[in-house]
Parts: sequence; structure tokens; C-alpha cells
Amino acid sequence: MIRVGFMGFGQTGREAVFPFFGSKRVDLCWVMKHSDELRGLYASSFHHLDYDKAPIFSECDWSEEFLIQNPVDVVVDFSNSSNVCKYDLLARHGIRIVSAVSKYSDEEVALLQQLSTQTAIIWSPNITLGINILLMASRFIQAATPEADIQILESHFKDKKEISGTAQRIADTLGVDHDNIHSIRAGGILGEHEIIFGYPYQTIRLSHDTISRRAFGRGALSCCRWIYKKKTGLFNMSDMLVEDMRDWLNGLEIA
Repeated sequence: MIRVGFMGFGQTGREAVFPFFGSKRVDLCWVMKHSDELRGLYASSFHHLDYDKAPIFSECDWSEEFLIQNPVDVVVDFSNSSNVCKYDLLARHGIRIVSAVSKYSDEEVALLQQLSTQTAIIWSPNITLGINILLMASRFIQAATPEADIQILESHFKDKKEISGTAQRIADTLGVDHDNIHSIRAGGILGEHEIIFGYPYQTIRLSHDTISRRAFGRGALSCCRWIYKKKTGLFNMSDMLVEDMRDWLNGLEIA
């Protein structure tokens, strides 16, 4: 079993933790929350499970002694970039890191690169499997048909003001100007992204909808299983998916 610690238990983290309870390969050992309001409770109780699992700690518990008493192989981070200050301690203990933090500063990215010489880190601002598969598929379509006109449509809940970070990442990946991103804000949409490839006489559309924040947990769970096999290095989900695809293709050749 892969022992996992979980940082961040806000609106997203609370839902993202759920898939870990049903895993047969991963043991969720503890959850770390910024404040101490839930300290002493169990994360499992927030999903009406009939057992106590994953005790909740607060930042005041964080120390090297804590890691010694509560050992884990991987830490998943659903908090924010300020938690990067804790990564040095994780790296020194050889604990792998799965970061779902939406954005780091240039200095923080440099720190990730430095720490990746001591441990393995995978960082994915949108850690759903679906959106990363969509990114890979869109790169293939663009490579096959570079003449396509590309537009990106992103839809989110009505109170979200800024352009989706995922939409910006799609645009940057495809070398598309951010002016080609179009936004819709309505109701409680969690996140919908569509890439439109326009050609004379035809159109290709790729889309991904997030219907539950638990999708982020499923992606993080896959990352835990993958990064556990790595010793050092800084990776993203594309690295994981490409390696898995290569293994699958090799299996076809052997068969």
C-alpha cells in the first residue's frame, strides 16, 4: 500500500479526498488543514462513511517530528502556493509530492525544480485525467492539421471573474493567442472547456466537463500511483500519460 498524506481540506480538497477512501492500493493516512477548526475529526466523517479514517491535523502540528510519527510515501497538495515552504522537509525525507496547486510564482517553480533533485514531484494545475487527455489529443490534431483555426471556449460558475487557468494553459500549449479564449459565466458550472478546430467545410470539437470536484481526486490518485515509482524529477500529467501510453503500445507489440 502507498501511504498518502493530504494537504488542503477546503471546498475542492474536501471532495477530492473522497476517491482515496475506496482505493485498494493507496492508504490515506492523514489530512492537513490550514486552520484548527476541524482538528481531531476524521476526513471520512465528511462523506458519511461508517469508519474513522484520515485524522485531520492543522498547521500547528506540522514538524519533522510529525512526519516521523505519521510516515507517508506521497503527499498530495490541494492547498495553495504558500504551502511550498513545507516541501523542503518532505524532500529531505524522500516523500514524493503531488501538487494540484493552480499557480506558482517563478521563484516557487524554481524551488520545485531544485527540490526535484531530492525527490519526485508531479505538478498539474488541473489534475483531472480528462483535461490532460484533451490536451494531448488537441496537440495531435494541431500537429496533423496545422492550418486549423483554433478557438477555446471555457464556462464556469457565475462568480468566477478571471479567465480559466486551464483555458490559458490550453492556449499556451497550442500557441494560440489568449484573445481566442471565450468565457461564459452562468449558474454553478464547475468547469467546461471546449477546443474548436475550424477548417473549410468541417469542424472538430474537443470538450471536457467537470461534473464533480471528485474528478480532481481521481486524477491525484492516479498521480500517486505513478509518482511512487519515481525517485527524483519534476513531472506533469502529460509525462505520466505519455509513459502509460507507451507501455500500452509496447504491450500490443508483444502480443
